[in-house]
Amino acid sequence: ALFAAAGLAPSSPQQTAILPDLVSYTTVVSALSQTGQTEAALDLIGVMRRDGIRPSTLTYSKTIAGLEIAGEWQRCIEMLGQISDEGLRHNAATTNRVLRACDAANQPAAGLLALQPLLEEANAKDLPVP
Repeated sequence: ALFAAAGLAPSSPQQTAILPDLVSYTTVVSALSQTGQTEAALDLIGVMRRDGIRPSTLTYSKTIAGLEIAGEWQRCIEMLGQISDEGLRHNAATTNRVLRACDAANQPAAGLLALQPLLEEANAKDLPVP
């Protein structure tokens, strides 16, 4: 599934026996996102879940980076929510990308609203703000 999602065909019978792990998936998600193939990156996250591999904060961060470049601010917000839904820790780079994407789309209020649950959670748990 990983090779197909990246638009690659396995070049040897041994490759078809390789089971991708989190690092493999995240690497391909990153490459897809960096080359503007955000739909394929999002699809691959779905494949990861189907294969029983939980995306990491880094997986989401790489996807958000591509979405920011593509100007898809609403999807950046959705990905930020998925990080929370998965119970993962947020990081400053990811939250900054979401804010920049919203600002570039002239939607700064949407970015701030997206961060409000993070701020409330950090405050309730006495955590540093991402």
